[in-house]
Amino acid sequence: MASENSSGGLPTYSRFLLLFLGEAIIGVALYSLFTRIPVAMQIVILVATWIVVKLESSEPSKKSIASASGDVDANASPKKHDKKIHEVVQKIFRSYPPKE
Repeated sequence: MASENSSGGLPTYSRFLLLFLGEAIIGVALYSLFTRIPVAMQIVILVATWIVVKLESSEPSKKSIASASGDVDANASPKKHDKKIHEVVQKIFRSYPPKE
């Protein structure tokens, strides 16, 4: 059974196919655009893109990435489920916000 997205209601594979189709259309459009742009403008776009990527990669990330895992007993009571979820959430947010 395909997983459903509550915001769109489409199965995952349908969303993936729409994303893939959109990427293909944009790729063809950009390719046809760049074949008509003068080489000097292509170089300016390339250098500007390279500078932006280098500047963003040189700054330390301020994003906090966390994950946790745990086993939940299928026969456990709702209180035990809530307690386990609370423990996992506490573990995730233990180091939040990140210290600089």
